[in-house]
Amino acid sequence: MLYSDQPALEPSPDDPPSGRPVDGQMREVMVPFVDSSWRLVRLVQWRRSEAGWWCLLRWGASGEIVQGWYLADPKRMQPLDGPRS
Repeated sequence: MLYSDQPALEPSPDDPPSGRPVDGQMREVMVPFVDSSWRLVRLVQWRRSEAGWWCLLRWGASGEIVQGWYLADPKRMQPLDGPRS
């Protein structure tokens, strides 16, 4: 996977991050990527830790499905029908 095919969010140092899983509804959100584009990703799971809320994101890159844990940033994670600033 190319560096530009990664979300421009803080990745978790652990996979999965510490904390307890929180049930949540799977949904699609728009997030900024390293190449400055906004892309549609699937938000799969949440975890709560002392550092904050972590989310497991899944997206397509270079012909494959990839996923990773990222620190949730509500200002940079927009619902599919929400505004992108």
